[in-house]
Amino acid sequence: MNLFYFNHENYTGNHLHVDSWQDENTAYLEGIALERKNGTMDVFFQGTDLLSDEMKKKGNIHETFGIFLGNVKNAGDACNLFCRWVQNNPL
Repeated sequence: MNLFYFNHENYTGNHLHVDSWQDENTAYLEGIALERKNGTMDVFFQGTDLLSDEMKKKGNIHETFGIFLGNVKNAGDACNLFCRWVQNNPL
């Protein structure tokens, strides 16, 4: 990934909290989606302390926002990406 991709100049400052809540019996995890100046959103999981070393090696880790999960077009896609990631990566 480009070294400058995560520079703060690329973001608007707007963000969205995304979570994995389904019901009172499911684990609750939260991520953050940061709006880029091009209107897309970068989705992160901040709980890097919960990740295995193998998972940390696979992903792009941002020192402030955590593991980068992907870039999406809108808030709905951000929520879907985060929920799919949680389902596919049990912690």
